[in-house]
Amino acid sequence: MLTSLLKLIGSKTYPRGPGFKRARTHRLDLSGTRVEFKTPPHSDVRVSFKEKPEKYNLYDEQVRNYQPQKPTDMHWRTMYTEGWSFYGIPLFQSVIGKLKLGVFFVHTPRHGNLFNPENFLNALDEWLEGYYGPISEQRKAIARIDWQRKTLHGNDWACYRNQKIGDLYSDGDWVIPITEEHMLFFGFAHYVSRPGTRLNEAYRALQEQIMATVKIDWSADVLRQKQAAAEKWPGARIPTQLPPLEWPDEEWEKHRPYDSFDELRELSAKIERERAAEAAEKEKAQKTA
Repeated sequence: MLTSLLKLIGSKTYPRGPGFKRARTHRLDLSGTRVEFKTPPHSDVRVSFKEKPEKYNLYDEQVRNYQPQKPTDMHWRTMYTEGWSFYGIPLFQSVIGKLKLGVFFVHTPRHGNLFNPENFLNALDEWLEGYYGPISEQRKAIARIDWQRKTLHGNDWACYRNQKIGDLYSDGDWVIPITEEHMLFFGFAHYVSRPGTRLNEAYRALQEQIMATVKIDWSADVLRQKQAAAEKWPGARIPTQLPPLEWPDEEWEKHRPYDSFDELRELSAKIERERAAEAAEKEKAQKTA
């Protein structure tokens, strides 16, 4: 009885997320290839939702919102974002987590034809290294965890998650080559504000619901690219399993700006505390004088 009630109203054990009954359909036109998917109504109370254009020319550099700064960087463009709040017991636990979705494409022509699984994996690993590896200059992380090949409506997707060490935050990606030069990402960011919850289970369930609705209507040009790749690399598919992507400690030691920033922030906080204590002592001395 209690379990049924908690599932209905929400709790740390049974977080209450958005319902899928009022899911909306979204359509993206990517140089003739049409991508359709459904999501529940936006419900992240801290972030406003803004509609974005639905039609993109993948080959137009003006539509990319990131230009490479170094050789390992890649062009990318976010096309759709949305977020959902997850709740615990009403009035007591309020919002205990958030799930955010970002749909974006990455342009990487230098890796060769991405419909060759080997080229696709090389491009994806370089992307992951840039964002989660030592050269990202962020906290130590492990990428490509729980790798799976998921087939949705006849299309193979790479599915995995990334985790920063010692952090409740993680994310999960679903990736597919959308042309011989572009990768399409459905990236889910998992925000957990309270430990000891089952939020990650709830997040995965919603991700699966959303991804099950993703349909791709390939353009004639991309169909020709896929056919040429199938003839050149017959039977080639992305692997069903891969080990996590990790980097040696020596590499992390070479890139420690983030740690240095943390140390600087801690030092700054210490100085502020000392100044506050000194000011309090002065005020106390003036009152007793």
